[in-house]
Amino acid sequence: MLKNIISTLFTKGFVAFINLAILLVSCQQLGSDIRGQVSLLIFNIAIIQIINEIYTGYILVYFIPKFSLKKIYTSGLLWAIICTILCVAVMLFLFVFFEVGSIDHWFHLVALSLLIIIHSFHMVIILAKERIKVYNFLNFFQPALLLSVLFVMFSFSISKQSIVIS
Repeated sequence: MLKNIISTLFTKGFVAFINLAILLVSCQQLGSDIRGQVSLLIFNIAIIQIINEIYTGYILVYFIPKFSLKKIYTSGLLWAIICTILCVAVMLFLFVFFEVGSIDHWFHLVALSLLIIIHSFHMVIILAKERIKVYNFLNFFQPALLLSVLFVMFSFSISKQSIVIS
């Protein structure tokens, strides 16, 4: 038990450090305009995720051992799809009638929201099954993979620009 707590604590610390590195690298390479657009997209995804976690959130850790996983899983996926579509529809309504927000990235909003919600739903199921090592690994792997892809993309972009300039 103590080993799981310590490993989870270190995992969360490393994830926070990696997220800080992602923020610094993206701010330096993308500039304030693009970073602001990304922040607004993440904000919209967070709103959808908060509403979606009414059913697919960490409260399921309590219910999964007591009820049928198949029933919870199918209803959770159905809830995620319906809730994401309804939230994006409300955001589109607000844009059309009140000019609140942006309509430029609505497809990205739907796809990313659904992907993130399904990922967090699966993480809750892994946690409910008490597979702490897998949960910690996946919690660490996702931001670490993002940081490494950003480094590769930005270093490729910088080397490509230096070739064009020369």
